[in-house]
Amino acid sequence: MNIIPLGSGKCSYFGGASDLGVSPQEGLSLIEPTDLNDWWFRRIFVTSPGVWDSGKGLARNLNPQASYCAMRWAYGSFEGIHGEILQGFTRDQIRRAIIVTEANGNRVFQQASDWGPNKNTDRLIDMSPGDCKRLGVQTDDVVTVSAII
Repeated sequence: MNIIPLGSGKCSYFGGASDLGVSPQEGLSLIEPTDLNDWWFRRIFVTSPGVWDSGKGLARNLNPQASYCAMRWAYGSFEGIHGEILQGFTRDQIRRAIIVTEANGNRVFQQASDWGPNKNTDRLIDMSPGDCKRLGVQTDDVVTVSAII
């Protein structure tokens, strides 16, 4: 197991039914619909009947209170183009990593679920609204991030 510092930078949030920043059918770069058979991936989604919306993409079905994040991961076609984080690790290693994000004396343990934020935002990480609340941060506040792989 390696603990790898990923840096400090600005944050924002994404995911869930009320996230209008993602299209209704938008998927996630690190999780496929077939992955929902595996508890590791399924645990960050809403699963209750009447809450899960089969007409929506995975991004809108994320549980906003779960712990997940998106960073500009360097794997496959992203490496050397837009990817910056965890160069030399495979997509599957990143999918199963534990991301540790800290701010204001608080710490959350997250699952890598998507690629982002857009480089033009000058943000390091997007995360669940619940994690932002647990860390006591708002959009563009600074957090420190590391990975356990």
